Amino acid sequence: MVPNLSPDFDKTVDPALQPLVDYLHLRRISTTPSCEGHFSSVEEFEPIWKKISSDSEVIRTRGLPVSDVETGEKFLFKNKDYRIPWENYESFWEEAGTSQSQGYIGFYVRDTDYVRSLRHLITEPSLYNYFRESGSVDKHILFTIGVRKTNSEDQSKEWNKWLVAIQQAFLGVY
Repeated sequence: MVPNLSPDFDKTVDPALQPLVDYLHLRRISTTPSCEGHFSSVEEFEPIWKKISSDSEVIRTRGLPVSDVETGEKFLFKNKDYRIPWENYESFWEEAGTSQSQGYIGFYVRDTDYVRSLRHLITEPSLYNYFRESGSVDKHILFTIGVRKTNSEDQSKEWNKWLVAIQQAFLGVY
């Protein structure tokens, strides 16, 4: 079941995933945190590094105000022992830069007809591009999709293919 979402929730969903998230939410199917996959340059990552480095200090001292993107509920994230997992910008770029193009989303399905239809979409195991059944929570089956292409245009096209495939699965086409 989809939680009561903040009016600003849609602003947090990556554009290539928005149609899929909307489609699933209209059917009262909850989604997991997601990312369409990105193709930022090393130069574009430097301001991100500076921001998370400064936020790390704020978290350790006065606390960083944050919001739950689904509900809009506000919190103060404060932890005197908090540390980001990278020693410097180079190690940050090495890890984040190489994995940033991996897109992913998960969604929970309880309806047995939907589950049966979706199981027809399950792909052979692949490191980057996949559709798989990944577990269950409270009688809801978690399905996950992973997409990794070499550019944002192909990435968006691949997400659209998954939207169409899921729509067809739900219509019983498969």
